[in-house]
Amino acid sequence: MVTPYEGSVVVVTGAASGIGRAVAARLVECGAHVVGLDRREGTAAGVDARVADVGECSQVAAALADLPVVHRLFNCAGVTGATGPETTLRVNVLGLRAVTDLVLERMPDDGSVTNVASVGGWRWERNFDLVRSFLADVGPDSLADWCRHHTELLTPSAYPFSKQCVIVETLLRAAELAPRRIRVNAVCPGLVDTPMLEPPAVNGPSFVPDFPLPFGRMTSAEEQAAAMTYLGGPDAGALSGAVVPTDQGLLAAVRVGALTPPFGDA
Repeated sequence: MVTPYEGSVVVVTGAASGIGRAVAARLVECGAHVVGLDRREGTAAGVDARVADVGECSQVAAALADLPVVHRLFNCAGVTGATGPETTLRVNVLGLRAVTDLVLERMPDDGSVTNVASVGGWRWERNFDLVRSFLADVGPDSLADWCRHHTELLTPSAYPFSKQCVIVETLLRAAELAPRRIRVNAVCPGLVDTPMLEPPAVNGPSFVPDFPLPFGRMTSAEEQAAAMTYLGGPDAGALSGAVVPTDQGLLAAVRVGALTPPFGDA
């Protein structure tokens, strides 16, 4: 029996832990050759692990230099807002975009890109013009200056804006790459039981104990990986530009007024 990713070369960022590690492990089971990128060593068994900080384009370029072709990309690397605005945007947005650009140079038609966004980016429509301007005009050299001029937007955390950028990036890429039949989608998790939520990674987040959990628990990294590998695989051939809430129905409840948004209204 041919598995869904048999013979595919796949790149997974953030592959050393959390959702990225779960995605990498699942893809190995599905028959892919998985190249895992992370700033730390180690990942799931069977993964071709390579050390690279996705926020540093030169490191990613070096890590991918020997790959003539990549069929699928899963952008799972990310940081919390506790890292500060510049690092949050450098990794979550500029790094994701740079990795995508580098992989697209190697991706044949009919490939796919799957991103990790967040329920925290739910109000992206309100900031669409600003987000699109950021994506078009801001790079590593201008990031610090941009952050200094947008402190109110990035306070108390740059995380929601960073994930708004991931959502809009997903939509823009889906439109851009449709002629090549390269599909671009994203998941929007709520709270996921990963090391990202463990102190000191989140600097003691006060929102975690009160964050609504519609199913009475956090989702698991494996549940997120199942959704992502479906979106990136051949069975989702008609899906592109989809931003899928993998949040146990949290966003649905917020939109119909059954729950108050726990991640702000900005």
